[in-house]
Amino acid sequence: MGTHVDALSRPPHCMLIQNSVHLQFLKAQQADDQITTIKTLLETTPHDNYIVKNKLPYKTVNGTDLLVVPDEMQANIIKTAHERGHFAVLRTQDLIYGRCRSHKSIRKPKTCLRKNPARIITDKGSAFTSSAFEDYCKKQNILHISITTGLPRSNGQIEKQNSTIISVLSKLSVDDPEKWYSHVPHLQEILNSTFQRSIKMTPFELLFGTKMKSCQDSEIVELLNDEITAQFQEQRDALRQDAKKQIYKVQDENRRTYYLRRRQAHKYQLHDLVAIKRTQFGPGLKLKQNTSDHTVTKVKHNDTYDVEKV
Repeated sequence: MGTHVDALSRPPHCMLIQNSVHLQFLKAQQADDQITTIKTLLETTPHDNYIVKNKLPYKTVNGTDLLVVPDEMQANIIKTAHERGHFAVLRTQDLIYGRCRSHKSIRKPKTCLRKNPARIITDKGSAFTSSAFEDYCKKQNILHISITTGLPRSNGQIEKQNSTIISVLSKLSVDDPEKWYSHVPHLQEILNSTFQRSIKMTPFELLFGTKMKSCQDSEIVELLNDEITAQFQEQRDALRQDAKKQIYKVQDENRRTYYLRRRQAHKYQLHDLVAIKRTQFGPGLKLKQNTSDHTVTKVKHNDTYDVEKV
């Protein structure tokens, strides 16, 4: 060190200064259990795809070393990359891949930017009854409701939609049933761009505020319309059957009430002698006989007869 007075303002030791971003990554990676495990394995066993630089693990992809991003920083990185120019999905994804990589597969930014739902309604499949899914729901404070598969009153809106989707997919994959999944994207696009009477617009327009511009498959549209028409007809027939049963039920109740204080009418034959009681009284009729004898001249339906005074 020199004897000049300027030497008093200089530190006697060399200091290594790191930027705040490096420290943030280092701190976040140390808090991530999976990344910590990867770093521990790399210290003992070299790996072709992973290396460590400045205490930070990198993954080599196509000859490029990409920084491994912890879980707690993924959302901020995706949001920052998206807000740099409001790029589309592929452009944002390419920008992220050019600088860093998650220790898990990087999904589409539009999926990562969405918040967790408050409630999830699922059937009792193995994917939803696993302990990993249960732990995830508890960690993210998501209410998980398990229902019986195909029970409309548990989740009627989804079951109704599933019945339409299953029917259309079955018709589209008649030639090759194992490739039914290849028709799902086209069917989803058409469903999202189909006018819904309950909301008076399409689901896509409700979510994004604009109409979808797409080339719709006429075959899928025709099958979907036929299925919706068939479901409407089935619902209408079911309503009519319910109304018919209700009418029969009310008729039976009225019939029982009507016959409660009545008895079977007496049957008369032709030329039988009957007495008819006077039911109307006028001037000079009170002292006359209240009944008169008649003979049956004709038997008609519904317990009615033609009579003639004897």
